Amino acid sequence: MIDEKIYYLRTERTGSTFLINIFYDIFGRRNVKYFVGSKVRSLNVINAISIRDFRDSIVSFIRYWRLSGSFNSKLSYKIKTSNNRDDLVTYDELEYFLEKTDYINEQLEKLKQVKSNKLLKKNELMIFKYEKWYYNYDVIFNKLEKYFNVNIDKQLRNEITEKYSYENIKTLDQRKYYSAVKEEPYKVGLVNYSRSGDWKLMVPEDLQEYLNDKLKDHLLLWGYKI
Repeated sequence: MIDEKIYYLRTERTGSTFLINIFYDIFGRRNVKYFVGSKVRSLNVINAISIRDFRDSIVSFIRYWRLSGSFNSKLSYKIKTSNNRDDLVTYDELEYFLEKTDYINEQLEKLKQVKSNKLLKKNELMIFKYEKWYYNYDVIFNKLEKYFNVNIDKQLRNEITEKYSYENIKTLDQRKYYSAVKEEPYKVGLVNYSRSGDWKLMVPEDLQEYLNDKLKDHLLLWGYKI
């Protein structure tokens, strides 16, 4: 184990479950602390964040909520939704996450604060962009090596890459490997398998402008194209 500290701002549906467990494997559990959104009192302690195209993240939220039954169990009113994770997203579902709950907006605002924080200007913050690392874990290893000035040997790299490979990840026991996730039992897929840009396949064309308009400022802030 490498004796360095990770203070990670966790944003949901950005590969955060993967990242936390990879951090555990490299640094040990006692050296990894993660914080969720509004629970972070001071951004000055954060040295790692993860981001993802926010349109993909929201679609991932919707697909997860569908499978878990959350639209029916958590809301006191009816919205147009589906029990099939692969059906096209509805306006009601988008409106809920974009306008009727602060859950997504709190995460976006926290990331915006991080972007303007002095840590970013001093290159004291590791930004794990989902689109760059999800299919190439060397991006994670190299970023950690550079930040901490350490060496992650080839054997450990290979072990982690195999352990969290696409082929293996579906068969891993959540209680053993996904210790960062507290939901029990493991009824639905907590891990996202969709590719970057898949939101376009899930959001009808007549709703894509609405989605882009709501997220425009945040997308441009982090270098995503409209």
